[in-house]
Amino acid sequence: MRSLIGFLAALGLALFIAALTIRPPSPVSDDTEATAFSAERAMVDVRQIGQVAHPTGTPENDQVRETLLRRMQQLGLEVSTQRADAVFTRRPDFVAGGQIENLIGVLPGDNPTAPAVVLMSHYDSAVGSPGAADDAAGVAASLEAVRVLLAENSPRRRDLIVLITDGEEQGLLGAEAFFNRHPLSQRVGAVVNLETRGAAGRAFMFETGPNNGAMMNLYARSVREPSTTSLAAFLYSILPNDTDFSHSRDQNIAGFNIAFIGEPFHYHSATATPNALDQGSLQHLGSQALDLTRALLATDDLPEPRPNAVFSDIFGLFTLTYPAWVGWALVALSGVGLLGLFIRSQPRAETIRVAAVGALGGLLVATACGALGLGLLWLTGSPTDFIMNRPLLGRLDVFELAMICACVGAVLLVSRYMLRGRSGLYRPHEAPALGLLSLGWVMSVALQILAPEAAIIAAWPTLIGTVALLTARRLGDLAWPIATALGIVGSAWVIGVNHGVFLGVGATIPAAPAALTLLAILPLAALLMPAVRGRSTVPVGIGLVALAVAGGLWIRWAPSGTPERPVPTLALYVADTTDGRARLATLPAMRDPWTVAWLGREGTPVQTINLPALGTSSWQTVAASPVAMPRPTIVVTALAGGRYRIVASDPSARELRLTLVSDQPMSQVSVMGHPVNAPAAGTPLVVRWADPGQGFAMSFVAPAGTTLHWAAFHDGWPDDARALPRREPDTMPFGASDSLVVTGQLAITPPG
Repeated sequence: MRSLIGFLAALGLALFIAALTIRPPSPVSDDTEATAFSAERAMVDVRQIGQVAHPTGTPENDQVRETLLRRMQQLGLEVSTQRADAVFTRRPDFVAGGQIENLIGVLPGDNPTAPAVVLMSHYDSAVGSPGAADDAAGVAASLEAVRVLLAENSPRRRDLIVLITDGEEQGLLGAEAFFNRHPLSQRVGAVVNLETRGAAGRAFMFETGPNNGAMMNLYARSVREPSTTSLAAFLYSILPNDTDFSHSRDQNIAGFNIAFIGEPFHYHSATATPNALDQGSLQHLGSQALDLTRALLATDDLPEPRPNAVFSDIFGLFTLTYPAWVGWALVALSGVGLLGLFIRSQPRAETIRVAAVGALGGLLVATACGALGLGLLWLTGSPTDFIMNRPLLGRLDVFELAMICACVGAVLLVSRYMLRGRSGLYRPHEAPALGLLSLGWVMSVALQILAPEAAIIAAWPTLIGTVALLTARRLGDLAWPIATALGIVGSAWVIGVNHGVFLGVGATIPAAPAALTLLAILPLAALLMPAVRGRSTVPVGIGLVALAVAGGLWIRWAPSGTPERPVPTLALYVADTTDGRARLATLPAMRDPWTVAWLGREGTPVQTINLPALGTSSWQTVAASPVAMPRPTIVVTALAGGRYRIVASDPSARELRLTLVSDQPMSQVSVMGHPVNAPAAGTPLVVRWADPGQGFAMSFVAPAGTTLHWAAFHDGWPDDARALPRREPDTMPFGASDSLVVTGQLAITPPG
């Protein structure tokens, strides 16, 4: 029991250290010296920007832009605007576009011909969200950073371009327009982009430009409160995610992408108000942006491209960075240590056999933890759809604690039967630990070959665990205190890194951070082996898993919504110009009491039907009374050679969505003069265009029989429709909810 208590105490201390280091710094008040970044000062801008939803193409967005224009002029920036029709293709079957207006402020440096630095954020919000975090926080942090640079009169060897883009939420439109068409883009040498995907947590530098070796050295020298790992940069590179930074990255421009992602419930939500924003997160976002921008402006020459570095902050105190080849040295050191332990173990054959079982036990630990993570998500009853899993996102801290309990319980239970060994045949704490660490070494080698930037997450825990095991064997009375201290430090670092993985994907792919538990116990391997030999291991392990189950059930059975974390609802009034019918529509997964009562009060059966114009395969609908509807002007003209042109406008709509459906392939697709790739045969082509009142045009070659489905989204419930029922404080509209959607379809046919 004593050994088990010691292991759990060490692991608990590692968790405690990790919890301290993942917290954002305290915000700095507005009465601090002028040369310090102050979150309280920045909050003045957040409150100006993040009052109401202001997506691209709305009057509210125009008002925010005018406010920022005056604010940038007050700071002394040379301000201009860029108005453009922007198009961005995320994938071959989807095109986003719209008319955007970027804000561009220039703070001149000593050498106007030197490569400039861009400090970038976006001022538009998601539909239905005030966007106080995403991205009013980024805009406010940029402006406060500029104020500090001017106050401290720091050296500026080159120009600073403060780029505040429009249309990011619609599809990275403002960044596309700037980096592909604005003359200043030809002078850009580095970019610092500020984003958020939540309302709290440490600001994390999660993406760099290509060939980041020298740039990461600058980051390590300059950022006083770092938060980053190359593992995050690698994982983000393989995910299908984008930010404005993607456009500069794809043009091989160096730079850094920084965001905070805690409290993801508020992401794109009506609750993303200034009061919900953690000012400590804003402080950390802005302080990193300031440190990096100051360093990039002051250096005589921007860092040259060098091969990607491996890097990580160490408890937010400093940044460790080194070339990828150093990873092989780490692998070699741990390999030599493990080999030495194998050679000196007696009886050697038995040690090797038990070590092999230990390695298998490690695989089972990772498998069991991953399975429990998936099981826990199933137990909560939460779907993986981002809208519908809001109740889980609102209780993500409870879910993470439940995951920790489940994974520690799995470690104890698997280790009890796989890693405890038998006294008398070999050193009981050593042979299974050798096997476990050997598995970590194999993982380190594999990652070093396949993804050197990610190898850091396995190489260092394996090395620390190996050193701790050597220490436990060689240093007599000091052995266990030193081995324990090493294990706690190594485990705390892995737990902190894994917390970021959990925030990124834990609510939808919990098996990933759960399986990484294996790496968190590698530094504590020397303590784990003797700990699991006692009989108390099984009841403690079962108890921890039971606590995890209780946490999952609590999430499942607790009220779905609270005034602080309301249930999202999606209510659309769909008026079809094709048949003159009107429908109330929502997603099939919406089964909350408000939605059920809203649909049920019409007294007509609820039907699940396809609405191709809305892009989702099925909708829950009930018949509703027709209303007066504004109709877009859509003209289809047949040209020579099977080519067609669509011209459309709708001054009252926020967005026009066109869906072209054909059994045969389309080709030569052009949207507002921008060529885009055509989808495969049978795959619909969806085009979303913001602010269609300015006009929209596209052309394409398509066979006869192609059908155009269109939908015009108008903010606000129709005046002549039956009013929506009152929502209680525990329910909120989400996204395009409470809107009128006018739909229709046209056959694309040749003339005659």
